[in-house]
Amino acid sequence: MPSTTGKLRLVLKSTKVLVRIEDYPTNSGPSNSLTAWNGQLFATRRRVMVYDYVYDERQAQALREARELAAKTGLTLEVTDLSRRSALRRILKLGT
Repeated sequence: MPSTTGKLRLVLKSTKVLVRIEDYPTNSGPSNSLTAWNGQLFATRRRVMVYDYVYDERQAQALREARELAAKTGLTLEVTDLSRRSALRRILKLGT
């Protein structure tokens, strides 16, 4: 089917998966610690949670097929992952 915009659009919704948790010290001074009012030292550390977005098998198959179709037809593939968009961006996109 010919496209008037020259784009092939695919809308997916991935699942957000926790990959790992990283702890690392922060740079809060020369000794990398904080002193409380009573003289106790507390080490300051930051915790970062690393997430990945994963497609299920049906979505991965649809993505592979869309890539093949775009390559065969010469269309530009535009993939939208709803999980990575905020609710406000999704609402604004529907209005356009």
